[in-house]
Amino acid sequence: MLRRAVFYTLAIALCLTAVPAVASTFVAMSPRELVAGSDAIIQGRVIGQQSSWSHDGRIVVTEVTVKVRDVLAGQAPDVVKVQVPGGRVGDYSMVATGFPTFKDREKVILFVSFEGASTGRVVGHQLGHWEVVERLDGVKMAVPRTEDGASFFDRSGRLTPEPESVPLADFKRGIRRIERDTIHR
Repeated sequence: MLRRAVFYTLAIALCLTAVPAVASTFVAMSPRELVAGSDAIIQGRVIGQQSSWSHDGRIVVTEVTVKVRDVLAGQAPDVVKVQVPGGRVGDYSMVATGFPTFKDREKVILFVSFEGASTGRVVGHQLGHWEVVERLDGVKMAVPRTEDGASFFDRSGRLTPEPESVPLADFKRGIRRIERDTIHR
């Protein structure tokens, strides 16, 4: 009886002191949906980031400037700006779990939907943000940037597997094939 009382007391104490996990859930987009929802799919390098308050003053947003190296699908200018929730303004910092975050000089592939002449958003949240990295053997890879507690579910409610890294050449070929198949439908 004493053991059971100690067990329940410890269990209640653990529940009361547990820190809630930070997570966001999203409906996953298939590669075909990402391509169809994008005005352009670009490969480039982050050349600047600037955080500010949104127009309505309710959240912090970061405008990320990307120098375009290659357009895999659609059309894009030489420099693309995308706006993402989150960032730091003065002493105030906002983390938007599940949305893309960028590193200065990061080589990226982005699925972009333009909302203005030169500013857009990343389609598919983190699923539309891939990093280009080079392995030790010299092979360039497209690496998904899904992290920080975001979960993606299919439309039936099942958790989708994490996207896998892919050789960059195969990734680009796959995107172009999807775009070509989508146009000819």
